Amino acid sequence: MFIEVKTEEKKFLINVEDISYIEPVASAVFTGVRVFLRTKKPGGDYPMCFEVCCDLDDICDQIEFSNNKIARIR
Repeated sequence: MFIEVKTEEKKFLINVEDISYIEPVASAVFTGVRVFLRTKKPGGDYPMCFEVCCDLDDICDQIEFSNNKIARIR
């Protein structure tokens, strides 16, 4: 199941099962949520990260909805 996240540049579909962790961010440069994936950047040692322009509750609601759909399918 995928969720849609919107960065400043564009929208992405992210597989919920690929999310490692999420953290809220409030700085002078960016306010929103960072979504870290289990997938690493090609040729890199660090996980992929998206800075999403929304609040933590929105992301959590999307993840919960997605997990409920996955549970019904299985």
